[in-house]
Amino acid sequence: LALGFSKFDKELKNSITNILLSYVDKGIIQRLHDDWYVYENCEIKRLNEVDIFIF
Repeated sequence: LALGFSKFDKELKNSITNILLSYVDKGIIQRLHDDWYVYENCEIKRLNEVDIFIF
């Protein structure tokens, strides 16, 4: 039973790894990273504008 589960876990891990690698190949992860970077910068900019408005 334990061996069966560890085999399943290994296969699951390999599947997830393969899916992530295929995303990287398609540039999806890069796109998500870029979107988050833009989002972070917008939040920082918005906070700076609020600070300027308050002071």
